[in-house]
Amino acid sequence: MTVALGSALRSTGHVREASTYYRQSIIELDSTGYRGTDILPNIVSFLTSALNELGEIASMDSLVAASIENIAAVHGQHASGQLNFLRGLAKLRLGELDSAEVWLVRAMRDTTEGGLVAYLPPAITQLRLEQGRLAEARTSLATLPSGTLVRRVNRAWFTARLRYAEGDTRGGSSMLEDSLRAIVAEAPRTTAPLAMPFVTAAEWRLDAGDARGADSLARLGRTAGAIDSIAFERSGYVGRAELVRARALVRLGQTEEARRAAERALVALTNGFGAANRWTLEAGAMARLGSRQPAPGT
Repeated sequence: MTVALGSALRSTGHVREASTYYRQSIIELDSTGYRGTDILPNIVSFLTSALNELGEIASMDSLVAASIENIAAVHGQHASGQLNFLRGLAKLRLGELDSAEVWLVRAMRDTTEGGLVAYLPPAITQLRLEQGRLAEARTSLATLPSGTLVRRVNRAWFTARLRYAEGDTRGGSSMLEDSLRAIVAEAPRTTAPLAMPFVTAAEWRLDAGDARGADSLARLGRTAGAIDSIAFERSGYVGRAELVRARALVRLGQTEEARRAAERALVALTNGFGAANRWTLEAGAMARLGSRQPAPGT
């Protein structure tokens, strides 16, 4: 019943409220003897999907790690391919590529869970792109499923990233921005899956020397990631967008605004990605550096 309530809430955009019901369902199932069955990982996947949308990836990682440990503690049981995949996905979102490789490869080796067929290709494609293994990324890209908004976003994002990484930086950047404009125009609202593609587009604009354009695209990424008011302080995606804004504002000479953006990034990244994450540390360094800048006229 609690799972059904959570799914109903999530379908109407109340993702944070839905996550509360999913947590409650996991606790109930675990306490009534379902640990070690395939039912519990399925409910865990509902919660991790919600946390992923909320940008609370450190919580997602901790949840899956605890679930794997709990199942392993049951005599004769071992972590499922589904949980291995979710752990790898969390590590990928956190930028921990070596760990992501370990867990995703484990999930690929588990052929008993056919439900992963649609989810592994985008994760593997992104992993290969971020590892710079472009030939493998191209092969994986060809296997991406299509149809839903998230799948359309992934195909556009990864295709543009591959093009950019292969040297066509202008073409890749233009392709990504054109694709995002088309998808946003058709979507009922800007959604969380668009947050990181907008951050990528902003980073590319900044690399090309267009700080103002980078700031504009990063704002769109922040809006996409902030699916509710709490997300401004808890979403790692919002934090990534604010971090790009901070870099862009430094280039524009707006040091005080850059410091504030870095401080906002630090809060959101600490909650969303964890205090030790590399983007969190970068935001912290920028915020501290900005606080030491002399006030105008001094």
